[in-house]
Amino acid sequence: MLGIENVIKKVMFFLGVLFQLFGYISFIISNSHDPLYFFIFIVIGYFLFLIVCLTSLFSKKKARLSILYPRGDPINKTNPKYKDKQRLFILAIIFLATVLFLIFSTTMLSKAVDRTYEMPISAYKNYQEKRYILKLADAFNVEWLESGKKVVITTENEYGGNYKYISLVTIEDFKSIDLNVLYHGDCALIFNLEPRARLSWIYVDYICVKVLAYKSLPDYKLLEPPYAGLQEAHVYYIEVDKPQSIGNKNNIFQAKYSKKTLGKVILRKGKPETFILRINAKTPGIYKLSCEILVSSKSTKEKIVLTKPVEFLFDIWRDVDYFFPEKMF
Repeated sequence: MLGIENVIKKVMFFLGVLFQLFGYISFIISNSHDPLYFFIFIVIGYFLFLIVCLTSLFSKKKARLSILYPRGDPINKTNPKYKDKQRLFILAIIFLATVLFLIFSTTMLSKAVDRTYEMPISAYKNYQEKRYILKLADAFNVEWLESGKKVVITTENEYGGNYKYISLVTIEDFKSIDLNVLYHGDCALIFNLEPRARLSWIYVDYICVKVLAYKSLPDYKLLEPPYAGLQEAHVYYIEVDKPQSIGNKNNIFQAKYSKKTLGKVILRKGKPETFILRINAKTPGIYKLSCEILVSSKSTKEKIVLTKPVEFLFDIWRDVDYFFPEKMF
C-alpha cells in the first residue's frame, strides 16, 4: 500500500508542477489567447502540488523503540517522517509557489474580468482579411445607429457657399452613463456575427476602430433630429482621439467590453449574436472612421472590416444655431 501511495504522490507532484509551468509560460508568451484558460491550468496544478507538499509535511512514521510497558506491551510512538531541515525546505517551496500563484492569478483575473488588456501591434498584424471558404465568420445587418442629429458645415469657395451634411456625435464620459441606452447625440455601430458552418465556435478577440483622418472642429449649424433607440446586445465602447495627440502610429483604438465577465465572447455554430460598438472621442473635431472586428478559432485568425470609412463630427454639448434651408439663397 505504501508503494502505491508513493507512486500516486509522485504522479500528482509531477502533474502539479507541469500544469503550473504550462500555465505560467503560456500566459507570458501569449499575446492574444484568453488568460482564463491558463488560470485554470495554474489552479489545478497549484492544488495538486499543495496537497502533496502538505501531506509530506505532516506525514509521520513509527519510531523504533525497545521500551516496553510494565505489562510487556511495546510503546508505540510516531515521529515526523522528515527531518526539521527537510520540513523547512518543504515550507519554503510552498511559500514560493503560493506567492507566484497569487501574483499570476491576480494579473490573469484582472485581465479576464476587465477585458482592458491592450492589444500589441504585433498581434494586430497577425489578423488578415479572408475571403470565401477561408473566412471564419460572417458579419451581416451592419448599420450605424446614429442619433439622427445632423449638422451643416459651410465652406467657402470661389463660387460662393458650399454646404456639407455630417452626423453629429455628443462627446460624453462613458464611465458615467448607461451604455445600454442610446440618447440623442450618441453614435453606435450594430452588426450580427456568426461563425462559418464548418466551425463549432470562434472567439471575438478584439474590436478596433481606425482613425483614417481628422480635422479640427469647424463652425456648423444643427438640423432637427429624429428619435433613435438601442437594442439589447453585446455592447463594446471605445474612445478615439486625433492621431497627433497619441503615440499610436497606426491610429488603431481598441474597444472595451461593457460587462464584467470572465474570458472572451465566444460564438457557437448556428447561433448568430448581436454586437453594438459605441464610439466616443476625446478631442472635438471631424473623424473619418473604419471599424474592424478580429476573431480567431484555434490557431486561425481573421480581420473583418465592418464598414467603409465614414465621417462623424464629435463635439461637446452646447447651444448651436439651427440651419434653415430656405436661407441658403
